[in-house]
Amino acid sequence: MNITEAMLTVRNFYGMSPRKSILIRGKHGIGKSSIVYQVAEQMSLELEKEKPGSIFGVIEIRLGQFEVGDLIGLPRTQPTYTVERSYYEKGKLVKKEETITDVTIHDLPQWMPRDPNYKGILFFDEINRGTKDTRQWAFQIVLDYKTNFKDVPKGIQIVAACNDNLETYQIGEFDQSFLDRFFVIDLKPTIREFLDYAEKMQAHPAVTMYTEKTNGNNLDAPDTMEPDKRYQSRRSWLALSDTMKHFKARGLDLHDFSADGRKDYFIKVASGWLGSMTAMPFVSYIEKEFQVFSAEQILNEYPKHRKIFKKMIITDYGHYNEVILKYLDKKKTMTEEQMNNLYLFWRDMPNEGAGVFWNQFRIRCEPLSEKWFRTLDIKNKLGSSEIRDYLSKDLLATDGLLGNLQDKPKDKDSK
Repeated sequence: MNITEAMLTVRNFYGMSPRKSILIRGKHGIGKSSIVYQVAEQMSLELEKEKPGSIFGVIEIRLGQFEVGDLIGLPRTQPTYTVERSYYEKGKLVKKEETITDVTIHDLPQWMPRDPNYKGILFFDEINRGTKDTRQWAFQIVLDYKTNFKDVPKGIQIVAACNDNLETYQIGEFDQSFLDRFFVIDLKPTIREFLDYAEKMQAHPAVTMYTEKTNGNNLDAPDTMEPDKRYQSRRSWLALSDTMKHFKARGLDLHDFSADGRKDYFIKVASGWLGSMTAMPFVSYIEKEFQVFSAEQILNEYPKHRKIFKKMIITDYGHYNEVILKYLDKKKTMTEEQMNNLYLFWRDMPNEGAGVFWNQFRIRCEPLSEKWFRTLDIKNKLGSSEIRDYLSKDLLATDGLLGNLQDKPKDKDSK
């Protein structure tokens, strides 16, 4: 499953009766833990609509950091204690309370919610790094939602996460009886999901543009890894992004190679997060190809930068298409000069990208896109065969814009 599918699955498992536990498996740094917290965020919003003031929690437990006593609670003696016994009476299961004396009980552990109406996720991160004893404790709770005769509140869903390669990671192996207690999600995130998340986190554009350009080939760690050798992950790419932004805020722009030794230093910094094999081509991309343009620069100064854009590939245009669309969706207007510059930009990109841009422009900025189309009289600048390549025939036909066009030559300022 990709991340979207995994989140949908976790959300829809919530509230199932009887409750089922979920195990998310995958490489390190691909977003297994983030899924849990993003689902909790969404669930809290849903609950808020139903009942204002509601909360949805995440209780995170890493078995490798706990002893069994931490998980079940410390023992103490109690003179009298009421327990619930299960019986079969006349062929039916019944439960009866019974008071016993001189009994050893365990206090509620710190992690256990005291509110019986608590709603949230009990998250066992890196569950296969636990000791044999703590994993034995987990046997009962992930199946029965009960620990040491105490029920987990009914509003809790158990989700666990683990790495999936026993040869690469120093982790314990699950036997089939333990694995059988989970619904297993083998997580394989898409490149687009990383880019969307990176954008949400305001990642450095060098990271997102390099990912698009390489089609994510250096995004995740390889399937086989050597011990103690540094490898990249989606998490470490975002950490490098944070590092680059922080350094720049302190006056050190890592991809400004004007200073002696700056490139070598940048390779060392990038290697600290990615490993040298991935850091070197990334820094080379920064040196030779990376240049960031804002929507304002494209719309106001495109002729000045046109030579650079004409060397770009379709993934580069895909990045700038989104930058421009977001800007126009917010701005809602363009000057005559900006309209002309947008036309040049649009004509310079490959037809596939131009078609995608037009469709998104129509959907997200409908009044402005129609004004742009009619003001520039684009249907008279493009021949009928060209316009069918560049624009959506269906959209144009329904809007009466295509009409009975005759083939016409390209305008002088086209490619």
